Amino acid sequence: MSKHQHSAVTKEIQDLLLEVKTTPVELWDQEYGLEAESDGSVYDLVDHKTYKTLLDWVKMMIEAEHAPVALGMENTKGRFDDEY
Repeated sequence: MSKHQHSAVTKEIQDLLLEVKTTPVELWDQEYGLEAESDGSVYDLVDHKTYKTLLDWVKMMIEAEHAPVALGMENTKGRFDDEY
């Protein structure tokens, strides 16, 4: 990952973290598919996985979004497989 890509990912992490933190916890399930646990962890209702912190969940979300690009698997032609 280039320095530019790394800083873009870092900014996305910061932005999503701020967005979630400013959303009332009662709306997390509707907005993000999350439940806040009493010990500070978060439970992802979609993946059925618990994350130790909200930051861990945010990092996973952003990194998963960028993984195909980092692996060189992005769809650069703008078409789906069945359109070739």
